[in-house]
Amino acid sequence: MKKTLVIVTGASRGLGKAICDKLDSVDGMVVVRGVRKAPEGDGEWEMDVTDDESVGRAVEGLREKVRDVEDVVLVNNAGVGDDIEWNLKGAKACEEVARKVIAVNVEGVVRVTEAFLPLLLSAPGKARIVNISSGASQGNLEKSSPAMQSTLRGPLPPTHLASHITAFLAEYTAAETVPSLSPSGYWLQAYGFSKALLNAYTQHLAASHPSISAHACTPGFVLTDMTSGYKGDSKLKTPEDGAVTPCFLILGNADSEPSSYWRDGPAKGEW
Repeated sequence: MKKTLVIVTGASRGLGKAICDKLDSVDGMVVVRGVRKAPEGDGEWEMDVTDDESVGRAVEGLREKVRDVEDVVLVNNAGVGDDIEWNLKGAKACEEVARKVIAVNVEGVVRVTEAFLPLLLSAPGKARIVNISSGASQGNLEKSSPAMQSTLRGPLPPTHLASHITAFLAEYTAAETVPSLSPSGYWLQAYGFSKALLNAYTQHLAASHPSISAHACTPGFVLTDMTSGYKGDSKLKTPEDGAVTPCFLILGNADSEPSSYWRDGPAKGEW
């Protein structure tokens, strides 16, 4: 039986845990649950996406596992939404909050992905990257200037991501109120911006590494720690239901294209 190694970040709870639980029931899946703190359960590996040493140790520790499987899949699920309205709890969004969101949602993904790329490229079979995005990416782009929309729709390599992050944070800090439209055309809301950059980076990965398929998806509006403060009328999905689209991609169902964006359903979407 063909074996597939699946490495999932942010897997201790919520959507990440649900993805891993669903994959555990699929024959041939070897699931690695990346967690920020010391591992406590079977299959857990310390993997703090904001820490170079933590990620480096995970790469070295998992090197042997790659030799025992055919396919390797990296799932960048770890994320935070501290500047989403209901998470601010009446407080004003600030540069510190925006920096944390970007540090996890963009820089963390780049750190993990670039560190694991040699292992992905050495896979005997297929290598695949699945990035957990959000519909907030589209909402952010729609509120940005037309020129900025065109730029941020990607693909964008890490150096360009870093330039946009620097410019965004400078205008975020200088703005009298956020969210708002910045002078250069950014919509100054860090969560949606971070997911727009994630989508652009996903496209870059597929373009730069033809042997790897790279996809992004929104799992839908899922009840997790990130959304627990939401008090609106929209119905939230369970993490188990939210795991459907990510698992669809993890299992290779979209690999007829090198890179694609998927909505909850699963249904094909637009970048």
